[in-house]
Amino acid sequence: MEMRTLTITVQPDWKAALRAAGKAAQAETYQGETLNFESPDVFLGRLT
Repeated sequence: MEMRTLTITVQPDWKAALRAAGKAAQAETYQGETLNFESPDVFLGRLT
């Protein structure tokens, strides 16, 4: 069974986060999943 990872980031610049995710998606090996939130408040608001 393959180990999977989830990286949670807090980065207000969503365009930069999207570029980083696109770059990781082009890698030949598994890079894991990433969730980005614009602020800690938005992240914590989703943890309900």
